[in-house]
Amino acid sequence: MGAGDAKIPFEFPEVRTPALQGDYVLAPPRAWIDAGLEKGADKQTYIYYGGWMQRPGAAVSEVETLAKNVSLIPNALIIAIPRGQAAVPGEVVLTSWASGTGMQRALVVDGGTKESPSVRYLDMSLDNPSGWGKRADTLAPNTFKKLSTPGEVGTTAACKDGGHRMRYIVTARQGGRLLGYGFAGKIAAFAEADCVFLPLKPRFEEDAVVFVPVVGRYTKAKVLRVEAHLGRVWARYKTDQDDQVIAVALLDAAGELE
Repeated sequence: MGAGDAKIPFEFPEVRTPALQGDYVLAPPRAWIDAGLEKGADKQTYIYYGGWMQRPGAAVSEVETLAKNVSLIPNALIIAIPRGQAAVPGEVVLTSWASGTGMQRALVVDGGTKESPSVRYLDMSLDNPSGWGKRADTLAPNTFKKLSTPGEVGTTAACKDGGHRMRYIVTARQGGRLLGYGFAGKIAAFAEADCVFLPLKPRFEEDAVVFVPVVGRYTKAKVLRVEAHLGRVWARYKTDQDDQVIAVALLDAAGELE
């Protein structure tokens, strides 16, 4: 595992991983990292897939994917999921889609156990063609991490990007820098000072002004209703043509952004 294997197409320091051998992790495929290095980070999309830590290193680690492929992944792009986590209904976890692919935040609901909870995914639309936006899934033990603190890996940040505040999932923090996973699979690096960390369970009243991500960009809207048991807020925002209604995860909505 040479120094070149740890290179990433983002301005972010090398880091150690807290993941231990055998731990579940989330990471983008090596081929996509190499493609970003070749053509530029802004021209490459990414998905964080589940896998297993095989050999952790100082700056790069050996990861086995669920498809049994082994590759070297920079630690900065590896999200560690510690073993032995437990969660109860009402809590939010970071995981991957158990019946599909890709990183998800999810709300724990009734029907599972602390070690193998039943969840409703928050990072897919309610009308996702798979149908999983509207029904519960069950997570295997040791494949999820409970979220509790704004700014920790897995929570939402509203970062200054191109003159706007854009929605990113925090995937790494080190030395005053942040890596975030945004709309359409974009990964970007920011100074932490350019980001606002959103609470996991904000409280909104009907008709309150709220900021919600529309195509990744935070947009002013008005709250129509909140369904905390689904982890969602419905809000109306204006466009040039007419008003639109959107249902977003509560942890992606903000009462203020400054």
